[in-house]
Amino acid sequence: MTRRERNGRGSNRWGSAPRETTRRAFLARVGAAAGTALGAALAGCGYRPGGGDIRWRDEQAGRAVADADTAGVAGETVYALDHDTRFINFDREADHSEMFTRGSVVDAFGTDRGRPLWDETHETGMACSAVGPDGAAAATGAQVHRYTGEGQAWTASVPGEVRAVAPAGDRVYALAAGTLYATAGGTTRWSADTDPVSDPESMDVAASGSVAVCGDAGGVVGFAPDGRRRWRRTDLRARGVTVADPGVLVVATGGLAVLDPGTGETRWRYDERGIRGPPAVGPEGVYVETLGGVLALDPQGTERWSVSLSPRERRPVVADERGVFVAEEFDLDAGEPLLRLDRTDGTTRWSVTYERIIAGPFLAPSGVLVAAEGDLVCHVP
Repeated sequence: MTRRERNGRGSNRWGSAPRETTRRAFLARVGAAAGTALGAALAGCGYRPGGGDIRWRDEQAGRAVADADTAGVAGETVYALDHDTRFINFDREADHSEMFTRGSVVDAFGTDRGRPLWDETHETGMACSAVGPDGAAAATGAQVHRYTGEGQAWTASVPGEVRAVAPAGDRVYALAAGTLYATAGGTTRWSADTDPVSDPESMDVAASGSVAVCGDAGGVVGFAPDGRRRWRRTDLRARGVTVADPGVLVVATGGLAVLDPGTGETRWRYDERGIRGPPAVGPEGVYVETLGGVLALDPQGTERWSVSLSPRERRPVVADERGVFVAEEFDLDAGEPLLRLDRTDGTTRWSVTYERIIAGPFLAPSGVLVAAEGDLVCHVP
């Protein structure tokens, strides 16, 4: 696999965010580097990093994740998918090539120290991409690509330009022109009409080993692994769909609905018009971001606790057995805090403030990751 020089590594890519060079960012980087070195020195003396401490940070991984259109963690791999690596070709007169060269790239890094694992370039841009529990997927035109921790696993072709993908197990579900395609091992296993829909261009897709779900403002429809349509719901105006342990989670106009994957029947519903972003699923239930903060619901949909945060935009909440993590969007005066909330009562366990968080948080075996101040930073949970 090869890589073009790009994104600050010898390129002139349009839209790349400049590296932070302010005094505050410089001092934060120096202090963090010193803290990391001190922690390593003290490790031999029995010192163990505490919650919020920096476990490691890496510049190359940070730049890739910051430039990515989609980033996420699956297993022990960090994926960064950059849809458009367009750059100016200054040698165009000599080689008679086009002024702009366009492509896309997938970078993979280890979650242990952020070390590069592999990269895969494509000559055309990506229309969409996604990271799931088992790896990543992307589409370039009518080509569907599947990636694992070892690299690109396979490519399959479908009719029409793909607008959304969802990796699940050894499959990638792809949406193109109102049709859902199940691809695996480089071939298409089946296809099905996603009717009813209001706009095929805006549909969302999510999947697991037992169900594939498509949804938009026109409704939600569920398919069995063999392509049979199991159910459809036209009463839900979906803004996003997720498949997780409680069932099919639909963020709809007016609240959150959890559906039975086999029948599509409503298991429970929580009415809250202010839900923003996809829900996170943890050991005690579901966590959602609202206009006013973070809300925790038990597996039956009953509110457990809520935490009020600033009215600023926030990045999607993530959760596992180690806690609930949320990062607030940029504020010129206050910076961007990364918070760990206790999953039992919502109290703040620790907070780390950056000048700016570009991406994350992401949960990894080594800790909680954010792309901030030019690096991918791993914090002890």
